[in-house]
Amino acid sequence: MIAKDMDGRICGEKHGGIFASSKDGTDWQLADSTQSYSRRVLWEDGTVQWMGSFERPFLLFQEGVPTHLFAAVADGPGGFRNAKHTWNMVIPLRTPF
Repeated sequence: MIAKDMDGRICGEKHGGIFASSKDGTDWQLADSTQSYSRRVLWEDGTVQWMGSFERPFLLFQEGVPTHLFAAVADGPGGFRNAKHTWNMVIPLRTPF
């Protein structure tokens, strides 16, 4: 499971993502590397941008391996109401193949 850490007490980043797993869907264990994603985005040109919002994370799996992270994002200081631009983002993940 990936989920939003509302106050940052679990992954260390407010509104960053956490990673947990469960064999039965009831008993969840945090991963050793707790943070699954960050609102900090590194663009191809080397610039870094903190997203004001990073919502509804979704993973695309190919051949059982997560290959892309999708999210609804917004610029600005935080919250969609404070944004100048909103869009859906896809982030390619490092894969073993």
